[in-house]
Amino acid sequence: MPFKSEDAPSEGPSISPYLLDFGQWVSCIQIGNENDVFMNYQFAKDGQIQDVRLKCGNDYYGYRHIKKKHETDWNKLMTAGEALGWVPESQGIESWDDLMAQSAGMVLFGWQNTGYNPGNSKRCAIAKVQWYRMDTFQVVLSKRIIVVFATDSDRLITAYPPKDQNTQTCYPS
Repeated sequence: MPFKSEDAPSEGPSISPYLLDFGQWVSCIQIGNENDVFMNYQFAKDGQIQDVRLKCGNDYYGYRHIKKKHETDWNKLMTAGEALGWVPESQGIESWDDLMAQSAGMVLFGWQNTGYNPGNSKRCAIAKVQWYRMDTFQVVLSKRIIVVFATDSDRLITAYPPKDQNTQTCYPS
């Protein structure tokens, strides 16, 4: 499908200058280049390091999956933090996808619990992520975030705040 200039995003929170620039947005959203990489992470477990990449993806993994299934969850989280005095821009977060990408990195680096499904080669990690007011360094918001990724490839499948914030473990389906 050819790109038309009238299909380009207008100014606003849907496109972040930090996660996706205009060229990446066109390549992913308009053209559908599934393998475009937006973020590189690493997951360490039992002395092993696995590369995990947030790719453009499709309906089943990556940025497009997260946008379709969890954009509302991330926007709600961002709005809740702002209502409590958090200033996302002070931490380089301009939109839901910046929040998601940064949170996914924090979970993969500082996970507290993991789950593994050898039947479908998925692992999930869960951790509590905290956001601070930069002027007072007080925690404004603290939420558990789940990240699911493939163990047989470098794909980040999804990242989201679970509805049940008492969730201690995750089981990738």
